[in-house]
Amino acid sequence: LEGSWVGDRTADAFEVCGYRSLCENYDVKFYDNKTNTAYEVEVLKNGGKVREFKMEAKTVIGSPKIVLSANDVQNLVRKEFPNAVFTKVDLDRDKGLYEYELDFYTAEVRGEMKFNPETGAVLEKEIKYNVH
Repeated sequence: LEGSWVGDRTADAFEVCGYRSLCENYDVKFYDNKTNTAYEVEVLKNGGKVREFKMEAKTVIGSPKIVLSANDVQNLVRKEFPNAVFTKVDLDRDKGLYEYELDFYTAEVRGEMKFNPETGAVLEKEIKYNVH
């Protein structure tokens, strides 16, 4: 997909190639070569509502430095999910590098996000939507 769209955005190629319509009927996995990010979208076949969204940035890693506070990373989550209620905010160490892991929920979603504690870059995101 990305190879024929070098220099363009994968999201545009995704739309133009008709993959968005496939999401209405299938689970879709794709990879954005420009950002080295893997995505997985699970869509309910009846009604086409997104049930689950996952992303993993393959080149973004933790950091040996801790610049951001727990409150700072909670605010990063709140930019996308303003009503987030946090059930877990941990600073973990993985392979010698620190990363924040947050679990949260809103009326619409349950989510888990991991952040670089120095830059605030998202390492992973998993969002489960409350759809029926």
